[in-house]
Amino acid sequence: MTRMGMVYYPEQWNRSMWDEDAEMMRRTGVRIVRLAEFAWSRLEPNEGEYRFEWLDDAIEVFHRRGIQVVLGTPTCTPPNWLTQRYPDVLPVDAQQQPRYPGVRGHRCHGILKTASVTGPR
Repeated sequence: MTRMGMVYYPEQWNRSMWDEDAEMMRRTGVRIVRLAEFAWSRLEPNEGEYRFEWLDDAIEVFHRRGIQVVLGTPTCTPPNWLTQRYPDVLPVDAQQQPRYPGVRGHRCHGILKTASVTGPR
């Protein structure tokens, strides 16, 4: 059986919209939603300060309608406090220069082309 799913970013919408959104999804056949892959700054706004209540609430909205939830790992969008405090987590480009935060896709591009286990080529 094929299941239809979609992504949903509750952190981008007013909570008053979540129920209506989830109900429209249910009525149109959505059975799975993916959440939180871009929400690190909402989940941990400051180092060691965790806020899961909004995510718990969003999961419950979908649970009440029989919609399954897949939680994403939000590593592709680290919060500003992380990149400022630990700049070595910034991805690098093909020239080994840091790429600065502000866009999705926190990953290194071209690193395998410029370095190897034995050193630079």
